[in-house]
Amino acid sequence: KVYHLEVGQPQSGAPPGVCQSARDAIIREQLGYTPSKGLRPLRQKIVKHYRAKASVDVSIERVIVTTGSSGGFLLLFHACFDPGDDVAVGMTCYPCYRNILQAMNVKTTSVPLNSQYKVTAVELRIEIERRRTEGLPKLKGFIQSSPANP
Repeated sequence: KVYHLEVGQPQSGAPPGVCQSARDAIIREQLGYTPSKGLRPLRQKIVKHYRAKASVDVSIERVIVTTGSSGGFLLLFHACFDPGDDVAVGMTCYPCYRNILQAMNVKTTSVPLNSQYKVTAVELRIEIERRRTEGLPKLKGFIQSSPANP
């Protein structure tokens, strides 16, 4: 028996402030498409967040807001990988990583987890050495997120 636990839905609705903002936008008839990179005030707040929380200065031109993680991954993966590339992912990872990469004709390799259910440099090194020994192509990248579901 297979249990699919990778798909989840939030247990709560939108916060009251978000609901009120949506109602206000409908009343003002302020509906339509946003700029392709996202609303500038939101992008500015993201820049400020990274500066305050991580002491990292990020140019607003490098901040892009997507409607969800899969859309962001699609853009990112197309920028980083080409058809035929080999990319490693953890044995357990966000399922859309594999789906998007396979749709792009990018080969995925699953890296086994260690005893703490993680992929570290040790496990990745083992995979790199295995590929070298077996004459397989070098990895073009390794996708890791924590937690595994963005």
